Amino acid sequence: MNLRLGKSPLNSGLGVESLDANGAVTLPGTAKTQSVSWRQTAYLFGLLIVVPTVTLVILGARFGFMGPRLNLDLPLLYLATVVASRIAGGLGAVLGILGTAFVVAIQLLLGIGLVYIDNVALLGEYVEFARYWPWGLIAFWLATALAALAALYAVLTRINIGQARLLPVVVLLLAVLGVDLLGRTAIGFELIKTNAATSSTVRFAKVAKAWATNPGFVHERHPGQSMAGVLAGQAATPDRILSVSVEALGLSSNKVFNQAIVAPLEERLAGEYSVTVSAHAFKGATLAGELRELCGLRISGTPTRADSEAIRPECLPATLKARGYQTTGLHGNSKYFYNRGELYRAIGFDKSIFYEDLAGAKVCKTRSFSGACDADVFKAALEAMGQGEKGFAHVMTLQTHFPLAAMRAEDHDCSKIGQVQDPNLCIYANQFADVMDELAGSILAAKTKPDVIYIYGDHAPPYVVASDRMFFNRESVPFITLTRRAAAGVAK
Repeated sequence: MNLRLGKSPLNSGLGVESLDANGAVTLPGTAKTQSVSWRQTAYLFGLLIVVPTVTLVILGARFGFMGPRLNLDLPLLYLATVVASRIAGGLGAVLGILGTAFVVAIQLLLGIGLVYIDNVALLGEYVEFARYWPWGLIAFWLATALAALAALYAVLTRINIGQARLLPVVVLLLAVLGVDLLGRTAIGFELIKTNAATSSTVRFAKVAKAWATNPGFVHERHPGQSMAGVLAGQAATPDRILSVSVEALGLSSNKVFNQAIVAPLEERLAGEYSVTVSAHAFKGATLAGELRELCGLRISGTPTRADSEAIRPECLPATLKARGYQTTGLHGNSKYFYNRGELYRAIGFDKSIFYEDLAGAKVCKTRSFSGACDADVFKAALEAMGQGEKGFAHVMTLQTHFPLAAMRAEDHDCSKIGQVQDPNLCIYANQFADVMDELAGSILAAKTKPDVIYIYGDHAPPYVVASDRMFFNRESVPFITLTRRAAAGVAK
């Protein structure tokens, strides 16, 4: 006896016309029947739902991805794969592997990418400079992912996807949707405390929409302290000022760790400079950190030349230039990165020096970007600062750009940072201390020394691993002031 299900909205939408007592399904519009199996159901459920979910949970715990772990696209993919397999046989396995790759890839890219990109406006900038990406690291993980997908596809082709049942996954999908929607209500959130699910497709669509409708460059007054604000509030500014924005210089709650990074400045410059360390609030990426201190602004996006001209009155280089300072902006990478070639000139720098302009500077193989070594840029900045009666030089460093990797055996030494034994943090402390040591050495060797030096982080270290990322304050970065003792009266 056949048990006719008829064309209910549920089964007709899923491509199931009838199911007999022996578990045979009849496909709509055909006479072909195929038995269903709990074993095949379990195999496919494990491959298309459990494996991707567990993978995302493990990677999420390891790298600190935010948000729900259960992806609504996975049960939908299961249903589509079964229907496709019943209609066209091998199409199901192809759809299953492509869908799984899409779901996991979007979650990973957003999970990792949003650690680095706090505003979707920066997506365009990162794409434009794809040639600077860490392609060696990307190639390794891409090869790993392709090998995993190949193994998954091989297993998918060995099971009978068309025999997998639809109804259990439909029930699961509806249950998860119900719990997720309940969690969005005031009463439901009190019970559940979180939303239960997410969707790669929806997340991708939202990011694409935000990217397409992005307003471009926007700015407002930075609500906290800034170097521009400090100097603007002084009746008399020092004659020679050096500004150093250190890529990814963060502020830890561990005082010994912080001290280990600043120690080279204190040890080598104590005879000539007093050193004070405070904190400034930050928001955004590298360029946002620069314009926070140079202009006292909080920005989003990259300014065009017109945008840069518009914010010029707010910016310290223009203010100091009007007071008779010779102003110079320097960065060891290309002038095209973040449009600094136009930006620096527009906000008041008389001269800009980039990798293209540093004749004879050796290529410094940093982790993500190749350019001039920071020591060479420090030297050029100090020379530029000393050429006029009054000088202001600003350096955006390069060597500490993430991702970091040990460059020598000493980078693994954890002896100077107290109880911290995390290998990544030991590398961080040693390499940032090296940059401070190079800066101190450049200052000692300079013919003309700065009266005041401001050293600050642009943003907190963008570690992907959650424990490393949360080791640093996510709202504040260090602001280090070195005041030349002979100039203390005007630079304090």
